[in-house]
Amino acid sequence: MRRLIKIWPLAFILAGGMSIEAEGRDFGGGLSVGSDYTDNARKSAVQPQISERQDRLQLDVFANHENEYGKLDSLYTGAYNSFSESSQIDRNTLAGSGRLLLGKTYQPLNLLLSHTRRLLLNAPNEVALLSNTDEQTVTSVNPTARFRVTPVDSLVASADHSVVDYRFAQRQNSVRDTVSLQWEHSISKTDSLQVLAQQTNVTYEAFNNAQYTYRLGSATYATRLNRLDYSLNLGYNTTQSDLSGDNASPSYSVGANYRLDSGTMALKLNRVITDTSMGSNTGGVSIPLGTASVSQGFDQIDQRSALLSWSAAAICGRCTLELSGSLSESNYLTLPVITNEQTLRAAFGYTLSRTSSIRLDGQAQSVRYTIGASEQGYSGYTYNIAYNEQFRHNISASLTARFEQRSSEQALYDYDAMQVGFSLRYQY
Repeated sequence: MRRLIKIWPLAFILAGGMSIEAEGRDFGGGLSVGSDYTDNARKSAVQPQISERQDRLQLDVFANHENEYGKLDSLYTGAYNSFSESSQIDRNTLAGSGRLLLGKTYQPLNLLLSHTRRLLLNAPNEVALLSNTDEQTVTSVNPTARFRVTPVDSLVASADHSVVDYRFAQRQNSVRDTVSLQWEHSISKTDSLQVLAQQTNVTYEAFNNAQYTYRLGSATYATRLNRLDYSLNLGYNTTQSDLSGDNASPSYSVGANYRLDSGTMALKLNRVITDTSMGSNTGGVSIPLGTASVSQGFDQIDQRSALLSWSAAAICGRCTLELSGSLSESNYLTLPVITNEQTLRAAFGYTLSRTSSIRLDGQAQSVRYTIGASEQGYSGYTYNIAYNEQFRHNISASLTARFEQRSSEQALYDYDAMQVGFSLRYQY
């Protein structure tokens, strides 16, 4: 069974490369080659610093198709990365996600097969180099049964079997089995109420004593108006483990979108108990890579996160503007580890002509992490500029420049790095 779960996600990837002639561009992708030159390949203060050419060959595939039997959504990126001065080991990577829904969500029975693969930093204080990352794969099978009780009330019973695998840190591999029961009530055409009871059993392959049981009870109110839609989820979650004992805390999830004439504002707040196998990114909020990291031990994590963003496309006829700020705190329940992160981002895009555009973006980040009695941290800034040109026959080219600066309480991690690059892409 486990071997089958590991193999069938290949269907998501292969689907993007087939049926290219499907109507509506339901399937497709792109092939790109690129080369970057950096003056500090290891992002380190150690002298002499390594100047290096870094090459990348990348293949993207996507599938987005729906019919009366179900729906398929997938997007994957495979890449081969090479380093001319061997600052890192040449490496291939795969990242993306796929979802295959058999049936419809409103029907009495449906089955959801899902697969995600993402890059995670090995630790929150690591420099963002490819050699400091692992690849996490989560494969899930989720059957659901829906019972219509009244015209406005439904009971939804579901189960979920998920396997978490790491490419390198296999000690963090885990299996999680979830059962849940949810009552859904339609208050009006715009308002709804949901009450959920859920239990998850988590087991680690490498350490049986780290297994634990997670329970959640919550209620969600959601509404969708002309300009505003929001949801409010309040609950209580507990964990029970032989290793870490019993832990309990409130949980909440708030999401709101307000549509202005000039753009959209979004707010997301989240608190939940997760664990070191899933990584310290719950997925509810777009947290920077530094927070979504692989822990060195086995533990549950009480994570809080917040994101406020604004995007606008109507400031001028040719430009777009995006602003966002995020906060996160990850408190390990047994291990003496706490991480805090604050991030500000801004991006500006301008269409120069029908075939050319330019984009500028910047990020400021501050990370603090406490391990035992030791408290350390760093702050950094990143600036990017990219020029894109679209040619005939689905061919495009990009010129990029990037500057990074990081100040750390550990002098080894103080660095400046400049990078310039060029890439060609063919979209099919």
